[in-house]
Formats: sequence, C-alpha cells, structure tokens
Amino acid sequence: MKSTDCIQDLDRAMEKSEDNVSKYFYCRGLVYSSLKLNKKALEDFSITISIDENFSDAYLNRAKCFFLTGVKNSALADL
Repeated sequence: MKSTDCIQDLDRAMEKSEDNVSKYFYCRGLVYSSLKLNKKALEDFSITISIDENFSDAYLNRAKCFFLTGVKNSALADL
C-alpha cells in the first residue's frame, strides 16, 4: 500500500466519522511526516492535541516536525 493510499483511506474515515477522532489525525500526521511533508504533519498533530490534550505521542511527533522545520523553541515546549 502506498502512502497516498493511506492518506486517502484516512480522509474517507474522517469524512464518515461523526466525531473528530484524534487517532485519524495522528495517523495521517505520521504518514505526512514519513513523506517529509512536515507542515501538513504539524497541522494534523496540532489537531490531534486539540482534540485530546493527553495524546503524548502527538506531542513527541509534533516536536520532531517543529525541530525539522527549524522551530526549536516550539519543539522544546512540546518535549
């Protein structure tokens, strides 16, 4: 399965879901991150955190994306 297929599947799951599901955004953020689309990954990790502020893996991965995009203060804050 290609990464773009994963993104399309997650987009469909999000559309069908009546609620915002943090894991959908988190998983899509991981896919974006693996494709080095760090700005899109940052958006999804931030949405994940806004839905579930206790989602620790989202903070860790958002920190990695912040670091890779040169926003080191925000990376440190998330860590």
